[in-house]
Amino acid sequence: MKIVRLRDFDASLRLQDALLVHSSFGSTFSHAYPEGKDERDGYPISSDYGGLAMIEDGRLLSRISVCRLELSSPHGVIRCCGIGGVGTRPGSGRRGLARSLLREVHRVERAAGSRYSLLYTSRSIVAHGLYESMGYHDILDFPRAVRRVPTDHHYECGDDFEWGVATPPDYPHLRIIHSVSTHGWSGFTPRPPGWTPQHGDVFLLKERGKPSGYAVIERQGTSTACWEALATDASSSIELLRRVEAEGRGQWLVIGGGPFRMWSDLLQGPEWISEETSWGVLMACSLQENKSREELVASLGAGDVRRFACFALDTF
Repeated sequence: MKIVRLRDFDASLRLQDALLVHSSFGSTFSHAYPEGKDERDGYPISSDYGGLAMIEDGRLLSRISVCRLELSSPHGVIRCCGIGGVGTRPGSGRRGLARSLLREVHRVERAAGSRYSLLYTSRSIVAHGLYESMGYHDILDFPRAVRRVPTDHHYECGDDFEWGVATPPDYPHLRIIHSVSTHGWSGFTPRPPGWTPQHGDVFLLKERGKPSGYAVIERQGTSTACWEALATDASSSIELLRRVEAEGRGQWLVIGGGPFRMWSDLLQGPEWISEETSWGVLMACSLQENKSREELVASLGAGDVRRFACFALDTF
């Protein structure tokens, strides 16, 4: 049994990896190492290895993807690593494979200067206990509000506003809106240079011809979800929510994470039901020293949830 870098996969291992990723995460291949690219989901892959895998007799047993990113903290911008795509082949569980890979990733990233390791997971799965045993702590919940938007729901933009699907020429405006709206915040504020949306439909709001907000909308069957939305001023924020509601007409509409916190005062009334906690969580551990949950939250600035940037497109 040996540990192999994802960048060193041959054709056979790449094929096995595609199957393992699909069987572990469903229809998405976003956690797979993207051949010929140096980034995944908009974030830079760890340039020298991309992730690690456990191999035995030419068979892929377990794998982890790794990217490197910068995070704004109360003490300045810090280097972190993002863990994703932790998957183990069916029938190969309970052998400590993922633990061994995580331990090696921590060693490599510590030597590379990463101060913290971050990952997304669910409290409802066994892996959450594994992460806790390795020093990870929950630092951020993903609350949500839900309503059923009537099919005949209709809302027209105010005379000063325009609304439409964002196209590639609009992406620089999205980056500016994100930068302006999250100025002074902690969290995922320094998005990578050249960052572009990777998931969902992106809508751009303009006020008097000037881009003033955007929302990322994901449609799945009978539901519409918004996990990323930002606006540069209060009037645009209100208009943005009303447009998102209109996009969800005839379906269940979910407002979660950062948008939930931005619009929490507006997500009231009998048509909405909300929950401040959820199974989904962002976890972190310090690679330099042992830190309690309280110390991690303070160090990373995650205690002020209204000013901690963590949105749908900040995934890895």
